[in-house]
Amino acid sequence: MTTPLRIGILGTARIADDGIAERGIATAHDTYADVIADPDVDLVYNALVNSLHARWNIAALQAGKHVLSEKPLTSNADEELAPMSSREPCRLIG
Repeated sequence: MTTPLRIGILGTARIADDGIAERGIATAHDTYADVIADPDVDLVYNALVNSLHARWNIAALQAGKHVLSEKPLTSNADEELAPMSSREPCRLIG
């Protein structure tokens, strides 16, 4: 049996306000940084507004997380190259 992929979501809007227990969500964090820092999160799904994609995609990649991001991955070419400057391996799906 394979191990389930544990996904952290950035940009849940008002899901937490509506009650996470009823939706089968095990954990809710107060900040995006807390989601990324959670050792129980394998993959970060970034559904934030476009202007926040680069910042949080890069943070998640640098934390060693897999990233699934809405388009665009970043706002410009300079931001696009930023994850490549990291010495850590990056895993990005966009």
